[in-house]
Amino acid sequence: MPTDTAPLTLTLTRRFHTAPERVFAAFTTFDALKSWLGPGDCGIVSGEMDFRVGGTYRMQMKTPHGPLVLIGGWREITPPTRIVLTWQWFETIDGQDQADGPETVITFDFTAIGAETEVRLVQVGLANEESLAGHDRGWSGSFDKLAALLAA
Repeated sequence: MPTDTAPLTLTLTRRFHTAPERVFAAFTTFDALKSWLGPGDCGIVSGEMDFRVGGTYRMQMKTPHGPLVLIGGWREITPPTRIVLTWQWFETIDGQDQADGPETVITFDFTAIGAETEVRLVQVGLANEESLAGHDRGWSGSFDKLAALLAA
């Protein structure tokens, strides 16, 4: 029986007016992610990533509530149809990264539909409804930026 503390899952689907290879490429380098990841005024300001199965990433994001660090790694990469990664927020306090929520697992599936690409995001393991709503806003806003970037 589910409880209020049971992990939650976010599912979002968005269509982009371009080929899967182009959408997939927007996820594969630090510079590409930096150009669209983060809703509104939020964004990646520094970081590094090793885009390969078993590789990791660490990115600092500016937010209205102060800087946060995003850490994770890639579990599956199947160009241009699927990416699976881990995702966890941290706060840096006195030079040390301290977890600011549970590690989640995100699957991105990229499907060609005519001349468009449908991206389906499934993020598993969110701690509570507030986190679910925040990630929904964050991914929706990020996908808005990605759509504008791909349309340019």
